[in-house]
Amino acid sequence: MGGTISVSSQIAQGSQFFIRIPAIIPNKNITTQPALNSRIEFSNQTLILLVEDQPANQEMIAMQIHSLGLRCLIVGDGLQALQVATHNDDIKFILMDCHLPEMDGYQAAERIRTHEQLTGKTRRPIIAISAKIGEAHRKQCLESGMDDVLCKPLQLASLQTLLLMWLPSLPTPPIDSPQMEDHSLWLTFIECNEKDHAQATQAIAQADWESALYYIHRIKGAAQTMQIQSISLAASALESAINQHSPECLNLLHTLRAALDDFTHSHLMFPPNGDHPPTQA
Repeated sequence: MGGTISVSSQIAQGSQFFIRIPAIIPNKNITTQPALNSRIEFSNQTLILLVEDQPANQEMIAMQIHSLGLRCLIVGDGLQALQVATHNDDIKFILMDCHLPEMDGYQAAERIRTHEQLTGKTRRPIIAISAKIGEAHRKQCLESGMDDVLCKPLQLASLQTLLLMWLPSLPTPPIDSPQMEDHSLWLTFIECNEKDHAQATQAIAQADWESALYYIHRIKGAAQTMQIQSISLAASALESAINQHSPECLNLLHTLRAALDDFTHSHLMFPPNGDHPPTQA
């Protein structure tokens, strides 16, 4: 480049390094181009696509999105996410669960990215929402085309911070976590867990490990979202055993059954007046 590097040193005083590079200063303004995949600005009517298959999780996360003054569209599997995201240009931001029926979140993200490239559409932020943690999981999300990862349970402050990173023109209302005042939300949580536990029990009995893992992961994710630690821990232990095809699965299935029953019993002690059972330790 025709430049020079020099140094000037004095004992007990230090050194100075000089780098000189010749450059031409233009005599007219330069119009800068936005960087690829740069953040984009939208109004507070931004539409968020929430891809989540567990009904209680859907309700809770939607409450958080609405509390930030944003609109929310919910779909329950990866195939629906692909269809909606590729046909609805009003969607500017996608929250994507990873373990989904029909098509998982990784595949859905890959296909959405492929569609954006082929059609020349704007690259929209896709954020993974998952109960899984660890660098390997994060790497898988990023390699599939997602932009970041939010771990369940989603914290309102973390969700708002991430939204503002990608949609910097959003309003910044005070953080005020939405209260789960709707008794039906807890009933939905209980009913879905009952169905998932029954499906998991049948799958384990048939050694259908993939299906068993799916249903137990749903229970774990919902429990983390609703911050019910006893159910989350029991489901997590069973999930690990299923991954190893362990003979302990049946015992851990009973442990999870007991945790679900304990929560249901404690919940029914509260009338449907807006109160909810305390987070279990």
